[in-house]
Amino acid sequence: WANDFTLIELDRKLAEYWRGQSFRVVEGDALNVEWKDLTSEASLLVSNLPYQISSSIVIDRSVDRYQLQKMILMFQKEVAQRIRARPGGKEFCLLSVMAQSYWDIDLLADVAPNEFYPAPQIASRVLTFSRKSGPEPAEEFLQFVKRLFRQRRKRLAFNLYEGEGGYAKEAVNSSMAELRLDTNLRAEQLQLEQLHALFAQILTRAQKRVSE
Repeated sequence: WANDFTLIELDRKLAEYWRGQSFRVVEGDALNVEWKDLTSEASLLVSNLPYQISSSIVIDRSVDRYQLQKMILMFQKEVAQRIRARPGGKEFCLLSVMAQSYWDIDLLADVAPNEFYPAPQIASRVLTFSRKSGPEPAEEFLQFVKRLFRQRRKRLAFNLYEGEGGYAKEAVNSSMAELRLDTNLRAEQLQLEQLHALFAQILTRAQKRVSE
């Protein structure tokens, strides 16, 4: 089975150690490796993620076209809570939306600090991710969600059409009216299905405007 097992390892000494165990080793930063050369729909990603890159890994794997179908990942507990957070609270954020839009996510286990040596100062949580269909195009949806949450204190409509690269004000307002969404809402107040519907409406209006 070792022939089907690939390790991504940044530390040079550890990479050399694992090569000695006859595993395929990719030495480098997981944020920068060529995932298209490593994964297929049959691949399973398993990792105790470095906490400082965990959000980026989840978001990147959600939107890339080299579609993993399954992941089992360990996070700092607070990050895992944000991933599964429900709308309406301060934990519901960009990471929550992107993870829940492209994956069915289940709690596998909580891991206490004393399960590690040396024991860290934080608790951990293991989540399983199963791929599901999400909004397309995924990269454009990511940019849409980034705009929604870039200034959380401001109305989501303002975030969508304000500044460089924003959507046309008419497209935003018309889309929200059609979906019967209050223009005073903030991003964290929308249900996931409402976010998806708003993205689809605005995208349709933007494409129609370009074609005219």
